Amino acid sequence: RLEGETARVQRELERVRKESDEWREKSLEAMARVKRIEKSAVEEHRLAEQLHQGLKLQVEEKTRWRDSLVVLRNQAANTKRSHQTLQNLTHQKLSELDHTLTHFLTKNSRFSPSCALSTPTTPR
Repeated sequence: RLEGETARVQRELERVRKESDEWREKSLEAMARVKRIEKSAVEEHRLAEQLHQGLKLQVEEKTRWRDSLVVLRNQAANTKRSHQTLQNLTHQKLSELDHTLTHFLTKNSRFSPSCALSTPTTPR
């Protein structure tokens, strides 16, 4: 009877050992999966950081371009105003010169009004 009980206990012990080994193997597989997932998450985080930095640099560059465009637009507007002012002054001075020259030539007895030079009143 003792031998039968011993055999039964040994079979039960073997079954428990086998089951324990299976659970240990499943546990190791699960831990390996967790490690792979953690490694993947770390890599994804690193890539996300790189992407964030790249986007941040692009935004900074676009901001610099926008600021440069604003400066260029202001310079263009100032240049246009300066050009218009110079054009107006040139027209005014040409008109004054034409008037002065015509006045001088008509008052001078040696010249006839038909010989008076006429400068254009509109800039070329």
